[in-house]
Amino acid sequence: MEKSCREILTGVLALCVLTGCLASDLPVLPPSAAAETVGLTGELEILHYLDGAKLELWEQFVEEFTDMHPGVVIKTTGIDYENFLPLMHSRAAAGDLPDFWQAAPVEVADLVKAGMVLDLKRAGVIDRLPLKGNNIFAECSWGDDGAIWGAPYSMTVCALFYNKDIFDSYGLKAPVIQSEFLEICKILKRNGVDPFIRANSDYQSLYADLCCELIPRLIAKGHADYYTRLMNGQSTFADYEEFRLATDNMLVRYNWSRPDDMENDMRTAAEKFAAGEAAMYIGQLTAMTQVMDINPDFNLHCVPFPFTEYQRINHKMVIELDDGWMINANAEAPEVAIEWLKFLYETEQAQRWSDRVGLLMVQTGLDISGQKPYLRELAYVHRSGKTVQNCVPTLIGEFAGQWPACLQSWIANPQRSTDMLIENGQNVFDVIIASQK
Repeated sequence: MEKSCREILTGVLALCVLTGCLASDLPVLPPSAAAETVGLTGELEILHYLDGAKLELWEQFVEEFTDMHPGVVIKTTGIDYENFLPLMHSRAAAGDLPDFWQAAPVEVADLVKAGMVLDLKRAGVIDRLPLKGNNIFAECSWGDDGAIWGAPYSMTVCALFYNKDIFDSYGLKAPVIQSEFLEICKILKRNGVDPFIRANSDYQSLYADLCCELIPRLIAKGHADYYTRLMNGQSTFADYEEFRLATDNMLVRYNWSRPDDMENDMRTAAEKFAAGEAAMYIGQLTAMTQVMDINPDFNLHCVPFPFTEYQRINHKMVIELDDGWMINANAEAPEVAIEWLKFLYETEQAQRWSDRVGLLMVQTGLDISGQKPYLRELAYVHRSGKTVQNCVPTLIGEFAGQWPACLQSWIANPQRSTDMLIENGQNVFDVIIASQK
């Protein structure tokens, strides 16, 4: 029997109007549904946007699972992220959603509202996952009002990553406070070394540079509703001193820029960083996994980004729930989807994912002793509680389309200033808000 088939879909499909059942129609699975694995049978269609090391390991998992359950056939379909959400909406409109897909609930909030997503809490799924003491699922955008719409699998981190070989060459130690950080930048530049590599053609990389300071400041002041209030017109950019401070400090770092800052995408920046063209990268762990794929011997280390003179405050590293999985509320074989989810969360698979892909996992108790130094450092910071979780809701609709262009246009302007970004950003939001009235 063919145990799995894989199909790659391409092309952008148009967004369509969603139809679906009411949230109250969600199935409640019997407690024994996921436990009865003997003779498990059925087909499972999975849609994802995995690539590289993630995709290689995913395919191994599929093969192993179908070896364990010969009566199960898994069809796993991969598509690039740019086309992923349009495809999901198109299939939802056609009543043809996959059984299981990769996404965070905030990315498919309309599907959740239309009752197309299984409430993992109500169905009793979360309690049957092999986790140890984690209460992570209901945080941020993964759940609301007691419901849990998706199961996060790994975490990404915003931090200061550095090439320790370059630091060692000039007798530099990882900075703990802002003045140490700025002095390192000056020393490197005096010795002909670029302090930073950037990937500003990629909005997420540019925004992560800002968020390393902005998110800890916002969360510390209780402003997790920052984006929501901006989009509703309840607040303005000028109302947030945290935004001004983070932008001011970001511009200080741009005293040490490179001609290719705006040209590099994440992959190009990773290649240049792996080749030793700069000493530091401020941003997401996702980019660093590419660096390690390119150069497995790269001496990568990291610390929380030091944006003040106060060591205690600087010990906050921004984490975000990253890869995660959701189940169709109307899946034909929900017991297969749930058993597959349980398989992914077993310690053996989670350990392999962390080791091979180079990400932190939501599971506790994994062995990090054999992992790269930067992963051990990240795990230590996380386990020590020296992190802040990014619970600031993402932009949606026209805001999500126009804010990235505004930020990139601003950073590319030689005359850029904090006041300019505050004014330009507010103008963009005001126009969108006025158009929605």
